[in-house]
Amino acid sequence: MRPSVFSTLISVFLITLATFPHEAPARVYQIASHPIVYSYTEATQYAQIHIIEGDGSGLKVLTPSSLGNALGPVWSPDGKRIAFSAPTDGDKSGIFVMDAQGLNLKRITTRAIDALNPVWSPDGKSIAMQCVEGLVKQICTISADGSNFKQLTDGEANWYPAWSPSGKKIVFESVRNHRDEIYTMNADGSGQMKLTDSNTGKGVPVWSPDGKQVVFTGRANKRSDIYSINEDGSALINLTQNLPGSSSNPVWSPDGNYLAFNTKDDNAYLAILRSGEVNPKIIRESVLSGELGGPFLDLAWSPDSKNIAFVSDEEDPARAGIYVLPIACIDLETGCKTKDYIKLKANLVSPHSTSDYPSHLNWAYLPSTKP
Repeated sequence: MRPSVFSTLISVFLITLATFPHEAPARVYQIASHPIVYSYTEATQYAQIHIIEGDGSGLKVLTPSSLGNALGPVWSPDGKRIAFSAPTDGDKSGIFVMDAQGLNLKRITTRAIDALNPVWSPDGKSIAMQCVEGLVKQICTISADGSNFKQLTDGEANWYPAWSPSGKKIVFESVRNHRDEIYTMNADGSGQMKLTDSNTGKGVPVWSPDGKQVVFTGRANKRSDIYSINEDGSALINLTQNLPGSSSNPVWSPDGNYLAFNTKDDNAYLAILRSGEVNPKIIRESVLSGELGGPFLDLAWSPDSKNIAFVSDEEDPARAGIYVLPIACIDLETGCKTKDYIKLKANLVSPHSTSDYPSHLNWAYLPSTKP
């Protein structure tokens, strides 16, 4: 029996469809719909605190421009409050706390000192900060209601405090006898112990989610690397010594399975290192087809550890902005492509300064704020 004209046409169509080049369907990723808080100078000459949902919706400005530069916003562990620093008396700054909707704004530091870079304790009852009296930087704590202010350190300079997951210890950077090292101490300032002993520049120590290790940026021989060390000061390891350029600003994923950081040689890249592995996955600028430029700033993990937010630092207003990368793409044979990135907010070069970008991204550990 001879084939009909209709069946012949269908066969030709199917053969053509099978052989004609076509693009693979877009990958679909689940983005955690939790609010991200950040500081940015947009409509006024002062930085204000903003929040935006993880899917790019719900952008809202929380602080008035009359407050001055509001910087370093961080969510409380229960996601109900935000702490940040803002100008107080003359050229000094203080720590403020407000609720997640920007209401009930309260200054909690009243002493005539500079107070910057607040960090919540895991139970949400206390805040550690960098406090400056005169020209000396120290670590201080205060209760979230403004009571029980206490200076924990003394000496030449101390900064970058970070609470251990248990809330019992604080790790920080300290300069003593002209040596820059990483120290830990109990939450009340007692039991101060030097973790490192290499007399090289160090910075921004971060606890692992299980509290067993500390990672930090170390500087030596005209480059910086990411190091890990056990909480007792043993087993110092250079995690990035095999990379061609400098690395900095490590950030653990909440589940402890990944460590993200910046790395660069002639260009800037985002790197993600799996816990227990020695070869980071490098997300190169060339892979992004020129869509994004480095460096990748203010890395912030989603609560489920599946996505990472960052600021793309580009002078082109059409490209600068906040982006989210679903890290599942790092395991694909093709790697991460431009279409894998979700642009939350673009055109983010400040009208007041081409070098002013969103800063201090912090992803909340709470349900979506959508009604």
